[in-house]
Amino acid sequence: MSLGAQAQVPTDAGVLQQRIERERQATLPARVTPQPAASPGATSPSSSLSVPVGTFVFKGNTLLSNEQLGSVLSAYSNRNLDYTQLQEAAAAVAQAYRTAGWLANAFLPPQDIRDGKVTIEVVEAVFGGTKIEGQAQRVSAAQVLEIVGAQQSPGQALNIFALDRAQLLADDLPGIAVSGALSAGAVQGQTDLVLKITDEPVFIANMLADNHGALSTGTARATASFYVNNPSNTGDQINATVMATEGTRYARLGYGLPVGSDGWRVGANASYLGYKLVNADADGNSHSLGLEARYPVIRSRLKNLFLELTADRKSFDNRWAGESNTRYTTEALGVSLSGNAFDDAAGGGVSTATLGWVSGRRDNQTGTTDSRYNKWHYAVSRQQNIASGLSAFASWNGQASSDNLDTSESFYLGGANGVRAYPSSEGHGSSGDLAKLELRWRTSSTLSSALFYDHGRVRNRDGSPSYSLKGAGLTLAWQASTDFNLSATLARRIGSNPNASVTTGSDQDGSLHKNRVWLAASLNF
Repeated sequence: MSLGAQAQVPTDAGVLQQRIERERQATLPARVTPQPAASPGATSPSSSLSVPVGTFVFKGNTLLSNEQLGSVLSAYSNRNLDYTQLQEAAAAVAQAYRTAGWLANAFLPPQDIRDGKVTIEVVEAVFGGTKIEGQAQRVSAAQVLEIVGAQQSPGQALNIFALDRAQLLADDLPGIAVSGALSAGAVQGQTDLVLKITDEPVFIANMLADNHGALSTGTARATASFYVNNPSNTGDQINATVMATEGTRYARLGYGLPVGSDGWRVGANASYLGYKLVNADADGNSHSLGLEARYPVIRSRLKNLFLELTADRKSFDNRWAGESNTRYTTEALGVSLSGNAFDDAAGGGVSTATLGWVSGRRDNQTGTTDSRYNKWHYAVSRQQNIASGLSAFASWNGQASSDNLDTSESFYLGGANGVRAYPSSEGHGSSGDLAKLELRWRTSSTLSSALFYDHGRVRNRDGSPSYSLKGAGLTLAWQASTDFNLSATLARRIGSNPNASVTTGSDQDGSLHKNRVWLAASLNF
């Protein structure tokens, strides 16, 4: 059964604005390899004799209790141990401290083992302070020291997790790179953090050409993104994006800066979109103003969690034959959590998740009733290493709403980032889900490919039936250098389009291609 007469949506400012914003998803940090902590030096055993060990006695431990350390060494208790095994027991104590986030040295002091009791002495590291190396010009040493000081106080027990967070927060500042290492402090028993700060480029740009646009406004797109890192030497950033197709002009300007020393960033942005349909007497525009704040709830080498708060005001004006057809304004507040986690399970991989809520109001200016709306949006993904150069990827994302949403807030299935066998913005609804499965190969340092399957479903509250779109295909990507990339995707739909036009059988943009090709080329400089 065709649903085209019920579900058709024209291309308007809301559709175009929403698709552009979909492609601006915030990125999560990449994996940072943990620096291995130094193991305590072992002395050669004086003999190969073993001794009966009943229990262990601990001295110098304040951060972990005797009971906690005793449970760590349960496998070494009530058995005969040689010198090497006793050293392993001491190393296990040091590892228990590292697992808990502390740095400590555990060793066997000179002793006479009587009644099966073995003493392990613990020296818990104390943080001495931070030393700055390098001649970075784009950030003050005082700002970096404040970031470290907010996480770890000198004279306190050295917390590995706190210092990792401090280093990563400093490295997150635009325009600089920060690396760190621990070293012996000037005071006996203290450990210092040595940070090396280097400048990175002030100006970064990306040029992108693709055919991901809508047929009604021109599929060929040119996009340019520009970043000015740290223009005021405080960790701020200016970002700008411009995009053009045959019938679309889009521009966005944003500014963000750090607040405090614990990772908060706040920003403001503004955008403009103007469009004219290529083969119809219709045009329109949209304007938006936004505020945003982002906080790293967890910032570490292997897992991250970010809280994001947003406030947006958008205005839309769509005209047919020179007269306003729909004119309205939306105001919305949003909150979301997004994170990732790296692991070594079954060869290693990375998992990501996002959960967000948006509450808004629509103010209509062309006679229709004003309304309020709420929606949840969510996403999860997993990339799993299988063998060298071979990995599997699975993702699921969607949104849920009990309200009828306008085109700027709806969920869309089609496009190069959706069900790739269908055109941009094909299949829309107030609620929907999109699942993807991929098998990825990296055949060389420059060439990669993937087989994929996409399946999406949308639902509406206006009484129109829900329906699904499916497709599968192949993607090839070539990375000539770190700055130049090419990609090509061939997708073929599986089954028919339930939302096809009732008169022509075509998709809602007027096309009908069983096989669809997506092309993209990008250049960084």
